[in-house]
Amino acid sequence: MMICPSTIAYKSIQSIQSVLLILVWSLFQVEGIADPKIIVSEIYYNPNGPDEAREFIEIKNVGDLTADISGWQFTNGVNYTFPNQTFLGPNEFYVIVANAQFFATQYPQVAIGGQYIDDDGAGVGRAGLSNRGERITLKDGPDDTGNTIYSFRYYDGDDGDIPDPPELPEDDDLERASWPSATDGGDYSLVHINPDGSSDEDDYESWRPSISMHGSPGSDEPLPDPFLPIYINEVRTRDGVLDNDAIEIYNPNDNDIDIGGWYVSDNIDRPTKNPPIADNSIVPAGGYLVLENGINGFVLSLSSKGERVFIYSAQEGVLTGWVHGFHFPGSEDGKNFARFLDHIGNEFFIPDDPSLGVDNGDPSASGLKIIEVMYTPGYGSSVEYVKIINNGPQEAILYDPLFTGDNLSLNGFGLTVPGDQPTMAVGEVAYITNVDESVFRKTYDVDASMRIFGDPEGGSL
Repeated sequence: MMICPSTIAYKSIQSIQSVLLILVWSLFQVEGIADPKIIVSEIYYNPNGPDEAREFIEIKNVGDLTADISGWQFTNGVNYTFPNQTFLGPNEFYVIVANAQFFATQYPQVAIGGQYIDDDGAGVGRAGLSNRGERITLKDGPDDTGNTIYSFRYYDGDDGDIPDPPELPEDDDLERASWPSATDGGDYSLVHINPDGSSDEDDYESWRPSISMHGSPGSDEPLPDPFLPIYINEVRTRDGVLDNDAIEIYNPNDNDIDIGGWYVSDNIDRPTKNPPIADNSIVPAGGYLVLENGINGFVLSLSSKGERVFIYSAQEGVLTGWVHGFHFPGSEDGKNFARFLDHIGNEFFIPDDPSLGVDNGDPSASGLKIIEVMYTPGYGSSVEYVKIINNGPQEAILYDPLFTGDNLSLNGFGLTVPGDQPTMAVGEVAYITNVDESVFRKTYDVDASMRIFGDPEGGSL
């Protein structure tokens, strides 16, 4: 068999070219630029003090390859375009700020990538991120043509819009209240809880307060020590005798937890305003620990006219990430505010008989129950109603005894019971509706003795 030398040479060249192509491709895979995996890893949206002095957004490359982010843009929340020839290697950070000059005085060790402006036109050097929360979106190009790389909506954790107990808040209010509050006007930034970005960025459980005071722009935020949930389960702001403030801490876990060194505060801007809880303060597994103002070094002064209270996990004076608390309205003598869960696990706090140190049991504040709801009247009618009964052992008050004119309202219906200090007798049945009483009686054939609470200014079901 004869083999042509030129054929051998040609095949050898082909083999060499194939090997070179494989080598080049392998090198490209190791050192090259590939599809990016960029996340927003930390934001400081409402620092304690002038926002523009410390406000920042930090992104991180959590992928394995270098990313070319030239021309990328933040299009929601703030406006910023990344310069040409901007590359971000694996595990590298890029920090943009509201005011580069101010920021440099607060974080002299941090490399500033650029200065953004508010997407609502606040101007250069002004605070850009909303203190109430908003959506932040990063795209790989202009807003109208770029692909979304990362987008999430944060909230400030403020429950100021949540109706006072015993009403349940709307879903949006629950969402807002679930976000960390220590990042709203406090000394802590908002940090992605998973360094690799592997979680739902729109979920409040994907974010936590920073451990480092004022955050850690340009570097990984220290991971918190593992912690188990601890809850404020009951609050006393007056008892009619001692007027000594107290809180009950509940441990739902299977092991005892020492909350010594943790903090309790009524000021979300100052989580560490009070001395830490005394060492060796053990909350037994499945049990309770009562902390009273002035006892064992515990300091807490709560207003009986209503405010908020939070507990923060901490170690050696540094917050470690867990926070729980709530807002409560004015309290009456002989009633505490107790924590209860509804059938789907949402928590709410209502005035209840004192039960510090033991299980709260079932709510005992009222015998009122909803027994019928009309939410689709039909035939072109818009007259809706909720039928209630007082099957408790005593007269039910439909107003707040501490605040004149603050009557019972139905969250979700948008109705408030009218009248001056309305009450319901034991066993009495009544209707709450979104029209005048006369209109309701023309629409529905009800007994003349039946009371109708009509609120024409209300909403609909």
